[in-house]
Amino acid sequence: MPKLAQIISTAVYKALAAGQIDGLDAIFTHWTSGRAEVQRDTLFPIDLTKLPPSPPEPPLTQRDTATLLQSLGADYLHAQLCKIALHAFSAENEARPAAMTAAGSQIKTELTAIQAAQRSLRQDAITAEIIDLGTGVEAARSRR
Repeated sequence: MPKLAQIISTAVYKALAAGQIDGLDAIFTHWTSGRAEVQRDTLFPIDLTKLPPSPPEPPLTQRDTATLLQSLGADYLHAQLCKIALHAFSAENEARPAAMTAAGSQIKTELTAIQAAQRSLRQDAITAEIIDLGTGVEAARSRR
């Protein structure tokens, strides 16, 4: 997932530098209590309301604030892309058994219908044979 997130973030940075985009939202499926829910997250610009509040005093840093914020922003975007990729992977893995269960139910339904049709055809064949035997016996009696 980190490699995929890196590829996506590189493409996002190129599009930003070229002025092709000014924001980025991600729409993905999130599974909760066995149900899929579509979720939308704003990735860029970063929604500061999702971040914890700043401490009253700024932390001591070795780097200047602008460089540190740029690096943290890039790391935050990468982490969000990893999270979204993991949710997508999880949703696919959750959906696969559900699809297999539905397919199994459909197969059982169709098999039941085919077996009923087979029984009906067999019964029709038996009935036709009995009628043929009965009419054959009647024809043989009338010839005597």
